[in-house]
Amino acid sequence: MRKPLGRGSNKLAPVAFILLAAVFSACATSSRLSRTEIDAVAGSWQFPDRWVWIKILPDGRAFQCRIDPKGEVFRSEGRLLGGGRIEWRENWGVETIARDGDAIVLTGKLSFRYPRAQSEMRSPCNAPF
Repeated sequence: MRKPLGRGSNKLAPVAFILLAAVFSACATSSRLSRTEIDAVAGSWQFPDRWVWIKILPDGRAFQCRIDPKGEVFRSEGRLLGGGRIEWRENWGVETIARDGDAIVLTGKLSFRYPRAQSEMRSPCNAPF
């Protein structure tokens, strides 16, 4: 037979509340991106000797375009997340992004280094911004 809960019988409630508050606070903080983080990666980037571009705006929006040797275009819009991550709507999922000297490095299934773009994004990319 169960005993009804009386006063003081739920001593773990304050501890659980504090723990949940800490977890939610950490999640909210990690999803914010500082101005310094955005400024470090904002700009146009290009994989050397390939038709692969990444454009990141100061507001955190991102766009990636890849044109393969056959002319097929792969593109996706994305957004910068806190914790050095970038989330693509299509194709690449979530990747980490970091500044490495005069380039950015994106790491997902593989890791690629993108120096500043030396040429404009090609028109088949149809960049939204």
